[in-house]
Amino acid sequence: MIQLFSAGKDSWSGLVPDGVVVSGADRAHGAPVAEWVVAQLLNHYRDLEGYRAKQSAQSWERHPTSTLADKRVLVLGAGDIGVNVQRRTVPFGAKLTLAARTARENVVDMVAARAVLPEQDVVVLALPHTADTHHLVDTSFLAEMRHGSVLVNAGRGSLVDTDALLAALEEQRLHAILDVTDPEPLPPGHPLWTAPGVVITPHSAAITDDTTNRCWAAIVRNVSEFVTKKILNALR
Repeated sequence: MIQLFSAGKDSWSGLVPDGVVVSGADRAHGAPVAEWVVAQLLNHYRDLEGYRAKQSAQSWERHPTSTLADKRVLVLGAGDIGVNVQRRTVPFGAKLTLAARTARENVVDMVAARAVLPEQDVVVLALPHTADTHHLVDTSFLAEMRHGSVLVNAGRGSLVDTDALLAALEEQRLHAILDVTDPEPLPPGHPLWTAPGVVITPHSAAITDDTTNRCWAAIVRNVSEFVTKKILNALR
């Protein structure tokens, strides 16, 4: 068994021999990443940056902002991050649709998700990187997103075709909030840094003061479950 501190384990695909289990730090990062998603959306819709600029200018001037209430939010990925995004956005009055590869109760499949894409105010990416999800967000996907909507990537940078996203941002059709990018780390001078309507954090959504404790708790849980399963199989 190989136990990772990261939730994602796609980079280990094909690297380990048969019979070796690669385990991610599942159920460790969903809550803080979802908190980051909500924080960024609140910052975006309430225009906190605009008010900070007015504070710096010592200007006591109000302006109307939007709100997260009644926003239609499509979350692609119904795992730990996706479920936690749902738990944290619905109390703000957002209308959330959760999507995964396979439909189940309260979760639509990706075909149904794509059908409602043009109606969404926010699209949150919370998927792993696979052959099926590579550049899922391409030129056609971005063209189907409604004008002024927000793309939030809390999954993997390679889910998004960066050139296609840059083109959409330059047209000022969309906003993007990215914790992951392709390439990553994003090198100095890359046009994504200064594209209009983009906010970038350095793959830090899950990095909080209790990250290590959360990871070790996940490791204890996963190793215990692995050993218990091995023992039970041996006794059969």
